[in-house]
Amino acid sequence: MTRIKFLSAAFLLSSVVFSQDAEQHIPNSRISHVTVFLNGAQVTRQAEVSVEKGITTLVFDGISPNINPQSIQLSGTAGVTLMSVVHKINYLSEAELPRRVTELQDSIEHLNFIIDQLHDNKFVLEQELSLLLENKNIRSDKGMDMAQLEEMQELYRKRLPAIKEDLLKLNIQEKRYSERINRMTLEMGQVRSRYTTGNHEIVASIKADAKKTLKLILNYYNSNASWTPTYEVRSKGIGSPVQLIYKANITQNTGEEWKDVNLKLSTGNPNLSGMKPELDVAFLGWEENMTNGWNFGADKQENDERGRNDNKVPTKSMQVLSETKAGTYAKPAFQMKATALGIEFTVPLPYTIPSSGKTVTVDAQVFEMAAEYKLAAVPKLDKSAFLIARVSGREELNQLNGMANVYFEGTYTGQSHITRTEEDTLLVSLGRDNGIIIDRKKLKEMSSRAFLGSNKKEQSVWEISVRNAKSAPMEITIEDQVPVNTDKDIEVTVDDMGGATYDEATGKLTWKLTLPPGETKKLKFGFTVKYPKSKRIGGY
Repeated sequence: MTRIKFLSAAFLLSSVVFSQDAEQHIPNSRISHVTVFLNGAQVTRQAEVSVEKGITTLVFDGISPNINPQSIQLSGTAGVTLMSVVHKINYLSEAELPRRVTELQDSIEHLNFIIDQLHDNKFVLEQELSLLLENKNIRSDKGMDMAQLEEMQELYRKRLPAIKEDLLKLNIQEKRYSERINRMTLEMGQVRSRYTTGNHEIVASIKADAKKTLKLILNYYNSNASWTPTYEVRSKGIGSPVQLIYKANITQNTGEEWKDVNLKLSTGNPNLSGMKPELDVAFLGWEENMTNGWNFGADKQENDERGRNDNKVPTKSMQVLSETKAGTYAKPAFQMKATALGIEFTVPLPYTIPSSGKTVTVDAQVFEMAAEYKLAAVPKLDKSAFLIARVSGREELNQLNGMANVYFEGTYTGQSHITRTEEDTLLVSLGRDNGIIIDRKKLKEMSSRAFLGSNKKEQSVWEISVRNAKSAPMEITIEDQVPVNTDKDIEVTVDDMGGATYDEATGKLTWKLTLPPGETKKLKFGFTVKYPKSKRIGGY
């Protein structure tokens, strides 16, 4: 009877044990797709697993410690019930260190071995030096004839400097190797620091009515990644279409190696809040300190417009030199698609992006487009003429503002900035044109300063000289300005516009010139400023 009770208890205990959830680790889930945002990335892992009937706990090992737990999604669970998906940190299991740590450890070990060899060589030289000095003392005690003295002097003259030089070289080598070890140790510490908080895991609980084979897809967001746009602009010369090469610089420091992954680049930013802002009550009051000149009563759009104009590049005011025939798009390297978060570019080939923070450049897309070439100059700021390409923008571009390396007529001309205008065009500065010589000076003999009662009156006359040193006629737009008064006590009068187009609101003067070869054109303009002599105004 006792035996029967014991067997029954054992059977019940085994039933309890086998009814517990089965745990299955998935250490080798593969990162197959990554969507990189301007800040952050969505990582997609794939794994094929088999689950038995009942409840199975699936553990995805080797997950980055930088993921957002709220972003975890698991799909591919058709035919089973997904009970839960959670992010955990297993402090009892060490995270698998990346290959870079092993490489650094091997390098440090090798350099330490070399330093040990240097120490051995230094020891031999120091012993030889000590022996020479002891031998000198012994021979001095016994006395030496002239021949022995000369032999000793010759030995010291040759060997002592050589020993000291060799010791100096060994010390320098040891210092260099030690510095390299310190740098590697610092880098290894930075890499290892991401793995000292335990092994990050994603744990999913699945209930199956029968044995199943599942192809699981795991998605999550990681903040330690980004991409930035960069460009190459190439033009064979005035009258030729512009080739725009759209590139992406990708970096990631997630702790996960992206090896041969399919990439998408998105112009979206999931870090930005998706909540609609709410308006607070706008209480009206006196503005006591106007430090930046922005109007308290102006709306945001007006202030934004003023902010953009501070760094405005030449647009409609520039004269068209020539216009190419309709350009064509080269076959795109990427496929583009508009999404709710922005524009997505699909990279056609898999890429490997190491988790080291190093930049990997991907050629995204190549466009060949019609362009208008213009020469423009603002001699008040820079006495150079700039060649500007105004490229007709198209909706398919969807580019972001960014830096560009510029090549004109097969020569690298420097860096420029790709700027998209509100008219859906691109403005690209192709560099300085040294064939146009410009000078700007104040004509002192025609300028004056006088006092009229309680006011001060200043008259300024400026002359701009533009010379075409080229062998062909050139068209160029010149821009200058007269000051705009901001106070009722300041009076500005334009005395001579010199044939320019005058914008009273901005004070801008614009000349559009056609210069034959070798010809010089002089532009003269003047204005008068009157203000209370008890006050001072800024320079103009």
